[in-house]
This record gives sequence, C-alpha cells and structure tokens, in this order.
Amino acid sequence: MQGDSHVERLVFHPDYTYSDFVGQILPDVDDEGLVTYKFMPGPFTTIMREAYRNQAREYILIIEEINREMHQQFLEGFSVVGQNIRTEEGLRGRISCWYK
Repeated sequence: MQGDSHVERLVFHPDYTYSDFVGQILPDVDDEGLVTYKFMPGPFTTIMREAYRNQAREYILIIEEINREMHQQFLEGFSVVGQNIRTEEGLRGRISCWYK
C-alpha cells in the first residue's frame, strides 16, 4: 500500500444486490412533480471513477463477509472488469484484481 492511499471497506449483508454495489437507475422527483431518472453510483462505481480521475493515488476497496449466494454474480462481474482493465493500454499494470 502506498502512502497516499484511499481505502474503503464494505460489508455485504444478505439483502445487498449487484445493483447496490455497482449502481442503479432510480427515479428522482423534483419540486414540481417532474419525474426523471438518474444513475446513482454504488461504492464500486464511485471508487473506480475516483481512481480514474486521480491515477496518481492508490485506491483500495475491501469487500468483507461476502456470502455464498452473492459470490457467483460478483465473480462474473469482476472477471469482466479485470479482463477489460488488463487489456486497456493506459491502465495495464496499474490496477490489481485479487481473485481467481
């Protein structure tokens, strides 16, 4: 871990969903009753966005207590992200994914 690191810890509870983690589109009602839809980022999207904006800083997201039901859907998502990161020329070697 580098000296200028940003670390976030996240505990998954049984009702936590992939949408909670990555983000989801939710309705937003303004003062006049107009409904619009906005993407509300989850912790994963938030830390990835910050890491992209500030590539000189190390960002670490620690996921604690993942349960067995969630394991498969998150593993699939991380596999896709890991493959994309490893093939991006500008990010190669700068982001580590510790899973198999």
